[in-house]
Amino acid sequence: MKLFKATLRQSRSTLPPVTCFLASLFATYSTFADALRDEWIDTDTGHQVTRLSRLPGESESFYFHQNAFTADGDKMVFANFGTNRSRDFYVLDWATRKAERLTDGGTNRGEVVCAKGRRLYYMREGGVYVVSLDSEPNQKSKIKNQKLITQLPPGWRGLTVNSDETLLVGAFGEGAAEISRGQPRAYWFKAIHEAKLPHILFTIDIATGKTNVFHRRNDWFNHMQFSPTDPSLLMFCHEGPWHEVDRIWTIRVPAQSSSLAAKLLSEGGSSLAASKRSEDGPHLVHRRTIPDEIAGHEFWSPDGKRIWFDLQVPRGEKFFLAAAEVGASSDDAHALPPHPGPLSSDQVSSSRSERSNGSPSPRGEGRGDRDLLKTAPPSAPATSELRYAVTRDQWSVHFNISRDGKLFAGDGGAPNMVAHANDGKWLYLFTPQPDGTLKAERLVNMSKHDYTLEPNVNFTPDGKWIVFRANFDGSSQVYAVEVAKAKTKGGT
Repeated sequence: MKLFKATLRQSRSTLPPVTCFLASLFATYSTFADALRDEWIDTDTGHQVTRLSRLPGESESFYFHQNAFTADGDKMVFANFGTNRSRDFYVLDWATRKAERLTDGGTNRGEVVCAKGRRLYYMREGGVYVVSLDSEPNQKSKIKNQKLITQLPPGWRGLTVNSDETLLVGAFGEGAAEISRGQPRAYWFKAIHEAKLPHILFTIDIATGKTNVFHRRNDWFNHMQFSPTDPSLLMFCHEGPWHEVDRIWTIRVPAQSSSLAAKLLSEGGSSLAASKRSEDGPHLVHRRTIPDEIAGHEFWSPDGKRIWFDLQVPRGEKFFLAAAEVGASSDDAHALPPHPGPLSSDQVSSSRSERSNGSPSPRGEGRGDRDLLKTAPPSAPATSELRYAVTRDQWSVHFNISRDGKLFAGDGGAPNMVAHANDGKWLYLFTPQPDGTLKAERLVNMSKHDYTLEPNVNFTPDGKWIVFRANFDGSSQVYAVEVAKAKTKGGT
């Protein structure tokens, strides 16, 4: 590479303009690629970090609650951005670290892997597709495995797949696209919430491609997540500024499918007429109890018995990794016993929330600027929660849990985020202690990472690595940090 650059400098004056431009472009890309580290031991933490996305261009791991792994953990899917602005999926062989392309261009979104079925579900231009992560005998490319399940009306989005791989779920908000088009997030995030647009949740029968609208309200539906163990139980959120919404909900999803609603909407009608509604209506998981309390970035426990979430009482002041038992009343939560394990009557205790002044947030998703806080009348109703306290610096944009339910991870946060941490740009490992507290360990120094790209931590199925996305070497790439410390420390 050094010889090439030296030759380029010597010959620039004699090269034709186009050839010179292409050579310069190649040299620039090569220099950029040279800056990306492949593997190192973080000198601040002693943990090994490896880059998984060794492809041209930028790459990103899945959103924190979207599964990217097969059940055995031998394969993982991630996204890669091409030079033509395409977003393609690649499947990584975890043992060999070799990546193979799954899609053939376009803007592919809505990704989720069915772990047991070893298939990726995703969307492109309204089409819902599935592709196997395993090649058929004598097949040279997995791209040929792609199959179109159904074509959805414009604006319908998703996806989440249920545990027996029979249904997908997505959402649609009538008029939401028109509000957000060409507008900054700071505008449309609040505007969509305040517009109270008609929204729907719908299923897609994987076998037939038929759709069924099973829930509709004038609330913004988002973050759909099927239970990892119950094929008919769905978690979803009422999106919007977190201090203004009771966000986390569950609902029973009917097994029947009908194309009626899809037909009505595709014909341009504004009616969100639906087929048969679920017999078990929506259930609120967590109810806010004081002004400016927020809860969000929710995710399932692997056994499907609890829903975990970021809880702040009030926003930006006291931070908890909290849990609610599935099926419990949102008004009847209990103090967290040593984890893991079910609650027992002798472990139940309560804690009273403190008084708070309300502070409306100009941004959702758990972020905001405390310089914009406004005062509201204090209110302090009694409340109890399943929760682990975390410090301001340990607060994370997203938390996650290992498959055995024994460990948590957090991706930290920047000073301009809701916690306004003094030293929060780290990836964390959290280990529950017998006394009901969390022991925090730093895994990766993220000081050079721009948190505009949220890291989105996710454990591998064996719990030995945590996958995340980062741009600390100049571009978005997919990395993994080993949970166990390296045997010997090395340089970066």
